[in-house]
Amino acid sequence: MSKRSLSDNSDGSDVDDTLSVADDQEITAKKRRLVAFETVRLLSVTGVNDIDDKKAKVQAYKLSEALRHKNKQLKTKDREIERLRQRQMTDENTSCTINRHWNNLDEQLRLIALRGASTEEVEELLENSDETTGDFLDEIVQMEGVQGEHVYDKRVQQSVRLFEKVMTQLSRKSDHHRAFSKKLMSLFEASSLSAESRDETLQAVMADNERLSEENSRLQREANRAQQKYSRSNLQLKEYEDKIAMLTTRNEELARELEEAKFDLDKAQRQANKLDYKLYTLMKDNTARCEVRSTTKLINGVSNGGGINDTVDDLRAECELNAELAAKRLQEIHELNERIQKFVEEGVRMNCELKSAYSSSTQIMQSTEYQNLVAFYSVVIDECRRLRSDFEAVTEERDLLRQEMLQKVEDMKADEHQSMRKMRSLCEQITRDLNQMRTESDMLRMEFEQSLAAHSKQDAKQQDIKVLFGTLKTQNYQLNSDVAKYRKKWKEGVNTTYKMQTELELEKRRLERCLIIELDDEDSNELASPDQSRDDLDVSDDTNGESVSSLQAKILELKLKLEVYADIGADVRDKAELLVRERRLKRENERLIHQIKRLGNIERKERMRYFEMDANRLFAQKDAEIERLKREVTMLKDTEASLMLDLDNTGSALEELQEQNAKLISLQKENDEGHIKMMNDRIIATQLQVKIKEEMAHLESQVNNLTRQIAALQCEKESQNEALRLALEAIGLKTKENVRQTRMIEALRKQLTEQSLNTADLGTRSEKIGAQLRDIQEVVY
Repeated sequence: MSKRSLSDNSDGSDVDDTLSVADDQEITAKKRRLVAFETVRLLSVTGVNDIDDKKAKVQAYKLSEALRHKNKQLKTKDREIERLRQRQMTDENTSCTINRHWNNLDEQLRLIALRGASTEEVEELLENSDETTGDFLDEIVQMEGVQGEHVYDKRVQQSVRLFEKVMTQLSRKSDHHRAFSKKLMSLFEASSLSAESRDETLQAVMADNERLSEENSRLQREANRAQQKYSRSNLQLKEYEDKIAMLTTRNEELARELEEAKFDLDKAQRQANKLDYKLYTLMKDNTARCEVRSTTKLINGVSNGGGINDTVDDLRAECELNAELAAKRLQEIHELNERIQKFVEEGVRMNCELKSAYSSSTQIMQSTEYQNLVAFYSVVIDECRRLRSDFEAVTEERDLLRQEMLQKVEDMKADEHQSMRKMRSLCEQITRDLNQMRTESDMLRMEFEQSLAAHSKQDAKQQDIKVLFGTLKTQNYQLNSDVAKYRKKWKEGVNTTYKMQTELELEKRRLERCLIIELDDEDSNELASPDQSRDDLDVSDDTNGESVSSLQAKILELKLKLEVYADIGADVRDKAELLVRERRLKRENERLIHQIKRLGNIERKERMRYFEMDANRLFAQKDAEIERLKREVTMLKDTEASLMLDLDNTGSALEELQEQNAKLISLQKENDEGHIKMMNDRIIATQLQVKIKEEMAHLESQVNNLTRQIAALQCEKESQNEALRLALEAIGLKTKENVRQTRMIEALRKQLTEQSLNTADLGTRSEKIGAQLRDIQEVVY
């Protein structure tokens, strides 16, 4: 579906012509109306050629519509660019004026501060004047927001400091005048003159003071007048410089615009040539179609009257389009002529301004400030010469240091070459040793292969030897188990003897700790007859064995209880120990009470005799136990000796078996000697390789040490270069200060040459622009 308007005409050519000539407003209104899709009636056509013509017209209309839209966008962009350019020009003008007047204010304040300042303050003010930049507003415009604010605050603080210095100088002058008047009054009061002579001298001093103050004020006015002239000339000079900069930028912009205009003109010419070529092709096609239609009319006898009208309408529409393009081109040419005239007027105005600038420069050169600057320039040149001499001395020191460093580097290079030669010789020797070892390893490998072949032949014998070894190992294992059993029995016997000795010692200690207690008469009868006691002793001797077994059983029970206590926790164990201790103490207490009651009635002699007999009986018993234990020890020693004899016999048997094994192993050793030799040689080769690697590592460490030394020397060289660079930077800073000081002097001298060069450039550019305009006019007309 298309978005064209409906019409009742069957032909459709009039509608297309009106659409091609319609204005932009009508097109936009139609676009707004035809947002919704509508049903469109197809146009009546006479043939395929008519369809092609309609299609070409519609395409041409769409292209013309897109071209109009693009031209409109370009016009809006041009207007916006022009507005921004005007705004930029106004901003630059305002920034230049503000910058110029602000610099003038700072210069005036600095001159006022220099009048009564000391040498140190003068140097400080001159340094501050060198550090300040004249076009700080342009720098602020090019910077970002925060950075520009910092620069602006710095400049404001600088002007405030200058104003504070001026105020301090004024207060200093007032203090100086006040002190001077006080001194005069004190002198007059302290003098020995009379009142009349004092009044006369005071009046003379007052008259001289008034005369000097009037002369000082006159000189001050003249100095202020000269400073105003100088400031005005500086303002004019800065204004001219700003204007020249603006004009140069404007000239560059105009040159760019002229190049763009040339490009647009070439583009328009190319489009016109393309349009002419298209018209020519269309005319050819139309003539061919007319001829075809005339022939078809003669053949068929039917006239086709609509085709001629269509071609006439197409040609008419194309003529109108060409007329519109020609009108637009004439309008563009007129605009270019107006721009060229403006450029010529600006060039003439710039020439006039440059001529006026020449006259102002002569006045500046004749001023006293300029002469003072020239004198200051001579002083600066002397300082530059002094700095140059210092710089030459520093360069000589740098050359000496460089020569020393080069000598050190050459020595290090020689040492490095020598170490490299040594390392190469060692590497060659190592390669020779490796080749020799390789040949020896090849020989050993061949011997090893031969020994393996011989070893494979003796596999049957080795299997028999392995069986014998297995049987011998089992016999050795059985003998070792028997030895372990006998050793265990021997240890048990030793432990029993040790236990018996400990029990004997405990019994002796118990007898030593016995108490002597008196017995009652009732219990004396029990111990009256010694025969009965002897019988009791005999009976007790018989029961010793049973008591020993019972004691051993108790010991085992106690051991089990100790194991149980070891498994129990600490708190429960403590409680159990306390309970057991309490019970044991209770039993001992009851036993002691019973013995005390039983032995309380026995007389002292009887008791002594009884205790002596009891002690003798116990000693005899213990002696018998000792003899029995000694007999047991002798029996254990005999068993041990027999076991040792058995062990010796088994050892001799083992030695015989080992001799047989040694005989069998010797055969295997003879077979393995070749393997061992080869392994030894291989170990020697690996050791040599390790030594070679260690030597290589040592050499590499030496090389690394040398490289580190070289790096250290390079660092020293860099540090010396850094010191030289810092010295050069200091010299450069001083030279920059001198350059800054000379800029003020050379600026006035360079302005004339720059202005003359600018006038020449402007003249040449105006001539080029005129020639280009003449060429454009010739091309256009």
